[in-house]
Amino acid sequence: MKWRLPLLLSSIRYKLLLSFVVFIMLPILITVMVYYEVSKELLVSEINQTNAEVLGKTTERMNTTAERIVKASHLIVNDPDILDLIRNDRDIEINDYPTFQKYLGVNKKITNIRDFLLENEAYVAVFDFKGHMYSTWTSRNAAKSYQEFQKEPWFQQTQTATGTPIWQLAYTNNIENDYVPQNTQLFIMTRLIKSDTGKGYGIVFIGVPIQAVLPEIDTHEDVNKSAQMTPNQLFLMQNHNLMLGSMELFNQLSLNSLNPDTTTRAGYLINQSMVKQLGWELVSVTPQKQFTGQLQALRNKSILWLTLLFLFFCILFILVMFKVIKPIKILHRSMVKVGNGDFASIADIRGNDEIATLSHKFNAMVLNLRKLIERLSEEQQRKEEARFQALQAQVKPHFLFNTLNSIKWTARLSGAEHVSQMITSLGKLLSYAMNNDREVTILKEELDFLQSYVNLQNVRFNNEVSLDIRVPEVLLEAKLLKFTLQPLVENSIIHGNRSPLSITIEAYIEHRDLLIVVKDNGLGIHQRPSSESVADKQLTSSKFSGIGLNNINDRLQMHFGEAFGLTIESGETEGVVVTVRIPFLKGDIQHDSGTDRG
Repeated sequence: MKWRLPLLLSSIRYKLLLSFVVFIMLPILITVMVYYEVSKELLVSEINQTNAEVLGKTTERMNTTAERIVKASHLIVNDPDILDLIRNDRDIEINDYPTFQKYLGVNKKITNIRDFLLENEAYVAVFDFKGHMYSTWTSRNAAKSYQEFQKEPWFQQTQTATGTPIWQLAYTNNIENDYVPQNTQLFIMTRLIKSDTGKGYGIVFIGVPIQAVLPEIDTHEDVNKSAQMTPNQLFLMQNHNLMLGSMELFNQLSLNSLNPDTTTRAGYLINQSMVKQLGWELVSVTPQKQFTGQLQALRNKSILWLTLLFLFFCILFILVMFKVIKPIKILHRSMVKVGNGDFASIADIRGNDEIATLSHKFNAMVLNLRKLIERLSEEQQRKEEARFQALQAQVKPHFLFNTLNSIKWTARLSGAEHVSQMITSLGKLLSYAMNNDREVTILKEELDFLQSYVNLQNVRFNNEVSLDIRVPEVLLEAKLLKFTLQPLVENSIIHGNRSPLSITIEAYIEHRDLLIVVKDNGLGIHQRPSSESVADKQLTSSKFSGIGLNNINDRLQMHFGEAFGLTIESGETEGVVVTVRIPFLKGDIQHDSGTDRG
């Protein structure tokens, strides 16, 4: 696997696909996840704030209800008519009209207090210790109802109290009467009615349905009942003991050990509020799964759609990528073939985009390379042929040179000094011509070669050709190409058509260039045949040098640059002046490879 990853990354297709995944799809997925987490935090914060507001309103409602109940109890406890009636030792008889009127007045007063301070669904009653009950509801059997109430735990607890209010939540009314529905859960307060001496004469009972105080709590929920997963659950505690709520969830969340700053526990949002009037603590518990479930479902749906879109766009991207990469692969295969030596391979890519343009340029380059290689192959073949011919030709000059040396010494021994000198000059020419190991020579050697050449020509022209060399000694070591001056002198001899013929060679320096001037006193340029004036074509093999003037000019420009070469012009009065311009160079000539200053 370790070696396959670099292999995959070496392909531009996988690089593009990886770039698409890393730089497009992954940022989108990360953005969705971050958005989900931020949304979750914002939602938790909003719900927590909303729960705190709702819990605050519930606590305020409980405080207000408790305050009204306490005020109502104050009015009842301190009312002189009620006190007078319940302290009366006589039983209430129907024929005792004044006492009966007081009884009716107390009932009406209790009802008025309820209507003034409490809501209509509140239940208010006064119990004396003689078996009488004064209430806001009607009972078919008051005596029986009194006996039933007397058996309630709160009755005995209030009777022994000192007159402080006693509160009880979730009191279930099991007494059947005409006004209070049976099994109704009430939020009640009971209080002892006593005299100034502290003697108790009765009990005030005020009850309000729990739904009017805590609408969020299920009034039929048992504290021992299993916890139900509801959107919001309320717990009522006193001194960290559970009064109302699910005991299982209470123990699960350890709500009896909450700190005032606790906001979450075990996946639940926690909100706390104190009911100051009662000394009770109201706790709201909200499972986070209830409100994050939809958000999580939305996230999962978003990820699912994102995955589907990712797959769709991946397929689309791959199709487009293959279409784009295909020309590159074709070009790559052609490059590999060309690199392996197959110059017949071309990249057949159509279009006008950058890849097509690149393929066109590549094809043109391959075509040029193929032509260049063919040309180099032909040149190499010609060089091999020339080398073979040169090897063949070297045999004859060496044999001829050795033979000439023998003839020279024979002529000298025979007293034919003139013949010996001619043979010596011819030997020098052959020796200079046979030295093929270097192309560059010095001016002195080229001038010596010219002197021998003119000596031989004088044999032919009966000493009618004179050579005047006017070159400063300091310039004799200047470098130049071999056989640069000989064709110029030969051209003057052949085309000068003047007897006697005078040829002058001068040399001087001009702007760091060496100028060699060859001039004669023969016919002018316009007087000479046009086909021979510039030597446009190479001389025939019957001539000595076989090198044309254009050839010399091309050689000079190829070796030194286009700024150098030959110039031909007529003399001031007669003849032709040929000027050779080359850079002035001195030094080793054994391995000179040319100096291009053009």
